Amino acid sequence: MWDQGIDIYGSEGAICANLSRNTVRLFCDKKEVIDEKVSGWIDIPAEEDGMAYRLSYQKEVQHFINCLISGEEFFDGVRGESALEDLRVITAAYESSKRGRIMRIK
Repeated sequence: MWDQGIDIYGSEGAICANLSRNTVRLFCDKKEVIDEKVSGWIDIPAEEDGMAYRLSYQKEVQHFINCLISGEEFFDGVRGESALEDLRVITAAYESSKRGRIMRIK
């Protein structure tokens, strides 16, 4: 069995979300996060049954269909530029994995 999740590491911390196990961990070094001083790894409480995660895709598809029918803008103002930036991050993640080194995003 494989885990479904994502780990994101940045210059000021990291967040690791394991969607299969419904866990989220945050790392930062002496930063204020959600009105608290945090240093090291902390566990962020997740929903007990993970229902929001399971329903998120269903809600996303329903929103997409509603926008197609009504002509409304997708995701309350998200435009192609945002999607392009997302693709740059995803592409850099794949390249980083393939090359075994950090990729800079411009």
